[in-house]
Amino acid sequence: MSRATRRIVVAHLTERSMTAQEIASELGVSVDTVRRDQREGAPPAPAPEPEPAAPPAAGLLLPDGLQLRLDLKVLTAAYKAQPEDVARFAIHQAARIVQRRTPSGSVSGSTVRPAERPDTGQQSGLSGSTVRPVSAVREGDARVR
Repeated sequence: MSRATRRIVVAHLTERSMTAQEIASELGVSVDTVRRDQREGAPPAPAPEPEPAAPPAAGLLLPDGLQLRLDLKVLTAAYKAQPEDVARFAIHQAARIVQRRTPSGSVSGSTVRPAERPDTGQQSGLSGSTVRPVSAVREGDARVR
């Protein structure tokens, strides 16, 4: 038995009102060893193992910032849609602009093709979501309140 284990057992048996001689006899050690273990006490409990971190959520994670929140709030109000749908739509629109400005949709040596909606054949990055601009929304109409 290790010294640390013995100290734990000695502390436990001492709490049960056993004498040093009874503990020494039980453990097969000298009375002096038991008394020394009683003076030192039980070793501190080991630190608990930290729980493993949760895996990151699937999808795109963006750093939080005041301007990003304000911009997203403006877009969700203007498009009357969920933040995730608005973000997808905005990314899709930005990608379309880049594709129009680059020859053959080529970006950094890789070909980029817009997704097509299976039902209409129209380009869409929304996977069937219905995010459409509110009619006659002009710059400055959707304000954060």
